[in-house]
Amino acid sequence: MDNFSRRFWLLDGDQLRERAQRRTGLKDFGNPPVEPALSTLVNSLEAEANLHPLGRFLMCGHLLEILETRLRLAEAWRGKEKALASSTVRRPIFITGMPRSGSTFLHELMGQDSNNRSPRVWEVMFPLAAATPEQAGQHQRHVRKAEMRLWWFRRFAPKADSVYPARANTPHECLTIHSYTLMSEEFVSTCRVPSYEKFLRQTGLGAAYAWQKLFLQHLQSNASAKRWILKSPDHLYGLEELFRIFPDAIVIQTHRDPLDVSQRTTGPERAHADPP
Repeated sequence: MDNFSRRFWLLDGDQLRERAQRRTGLKDFGNPPVEPALSTLVNSLEAEANLHPLGRFLMCGHLLEILETRLRLAEAWRGKEKALASSTVRRPIFITGMPRSGSTFLHELMGQDSNNRSPRVWEVMFPLAAATPEQAGQHQRHVRKAEMRLWWFRRFAPKADSVYPARANTPHECLTIHSYTLMSEEFVSTCRVPSYEKFLRQTGLGAAYAWQKLFLQHLQSNASAKRWILKSPDHLYGLEELFRIFPDAIVIQTHRDPLDVSQRTTGPERAHADPP
């Protein structure tokens, strides 16, 4: 069955890049380069993840959409580097800590303050639309599209809500923003990819944080700047790099008894990975 599914959804870096470029009519992925991260990831998926045909289909679609969005964002940002850089990200707050330690609750709670802002799930899924002024219900159209994707995701992963009840307008985690760089803990938490994980640890998240800063500047380019409230357990792996890119950042670390965490975690932690 897996050999049959490979004929249709082979995870090959060159093929995925070429297909994304052909579908968008664009060539430049911008910085950071998608290689060698993409090839390392897909090779690890092919050799180590033991993907079910459905999982292969979903991962292929997810990676293709990531690449297409990268191409479109690079094109949208072309010639606007100075304008984006002038949109300052001031004293962002990063929430981190062990999974199941209350970080999601705190993220949503702090987002209730009108002076704060978090990237919403639909904004991370459709960043090009999110940075444009609301016109003729365009934002709501993308919100509904995000809700439909999440609805299907919950059908495939019925226990996901017990881990992370994502909805289109709830705050999203930084690891999904990092996924656009192909250097993200999302892939480690959803698939068995030890070779890719080793590559990620050796490479670090510096480039992912630099891209995230540009992504946040993009989202706030057509709105008044507010303090960003950001969150991911995986910031614990990259605090040095985080502070290099966001030197005035504030980090809040949540805590919980590790034994209690292990007993209350159901299924693969962070099963909320952005559905393709």
